[in-house]
Amino acid sequence: MHMPLTPQLEAMIREKVGSSHYKNASQIIREALSLMQANENVQKLKLERLRIELDKAETDFANGNLVTLRNDAELSAFFEKL
Repeated sequence: MHMPLTPQLEAMIREKVGSSHYKNASQIIREALSLMQANENVQKLKLERLRIELDKAETDFANGNLVTLRNDAELSAFFEKL
């Protein structure tokens, strides 16, 4: 597979290989793809947790479990209690 890279990316790869941390460009690409996959997995987990919390909030709202904050002072006081 041939991948055209910008001069900046080529320089970055040469620097990483030159630092002796990586033996070749393929190792760098493999690690970059692995990190990208891990990041995508983390983002999926965060999104799922957010959906769960939103579901809980919607249930609380539907049941009347809510707090009304009318101004900045009430908002500040609310967050100070957390």
